[in-house]
Parts: sequence; structure tokens; C-alpha cells
Amino acid sequence: GDYDNDEEGGIVSLLMTATARHDANGRFIGIVGIGTDLTEVTRIKAVEEKKNQFMAVVSHELKSPLHGIIGLAESLASSERSDDRRGQLRMVKSCAIRMIDLVSNIMQMSELTRDKNIEDDLRSATSSSSLPSCGGGREKLR
Repeated sequence: GDYDNDEEGGIVSLLMTATARHDANGRFIGIVGIGTDLTEVTRIKAVEEKKNQFMAVVSHELKSPLHGIIGLAESLASSERSDDRRGQLRMVKSCAIRMIDLVSNIMQMSELTRDKNIEDDLRSATSSSSLPSCGGGREKLR
């Protein structure tokens, strides 16, 4: 793709395709070019990348203390004499494990959604239905 500046001074991403044009006798008469603006797809990908970085940080910040809670609950439960307290500590551990699973599931869904959105955006931006028709092969170019 080519890059150029848009009106706001940002980068424009283009997908360019060109082919030679020949007359009925096979002589070269020009070039037919088609361009697709991928700027929005490029911007979406940048936003998705920032979101993924944020999600990774949040995931780490949530999982780390939850692992600490699990370890402390196990340690306290192993030395606890009261059955009620051991049961409460097992519940704390169980809840922390469920929270870790929830964070992991949210991260997996975010990754699946991101991958599907990027594929859909690229597919729609480069599909032949979004490109203008070139017409027949016998017209003269001026």
C-alpha cells in the first residue's frame, strides 16, 4: 500500500492495484488502476492494539492480587483449627479462583472479537464488491 497525508495531516493507507490495458489487437494502450482507502481499517487496528495493551495490564493487575488471596487463604486454612473458619477460607479461595477464570474468559473473548473484527474489516475493505467496475475491455483510454 501507499501512504499519503490526509487533510488533517494524518497518514492515509491505500491498497492500489494496477493492470495493463490492451486494445483488440493486443497493443498496450494504458493502465487501469483501482485504489481502496484502508485508512479507517488502519485506525481501527491501532485502537484495537491500544485496547489489547490496556486489557493485558488490567488482566495482570487483577490476577496478581487474586493469586495472592488464593495463597493466603490456603496458608491460613492449613493452620486453622476451626472448621467454620476453614470453610470460610475455602470459600474465599473458591471465589478468587472464579474471578481469575472470569478475567481469563474476558481476555479470550476480547482476543476472539478483535481477530474477527480485523478479518471482517480487511475483507470488506478489499472485497471486489467495494471496488468500482472497470467496464469492458474494448474502450479507448484518453
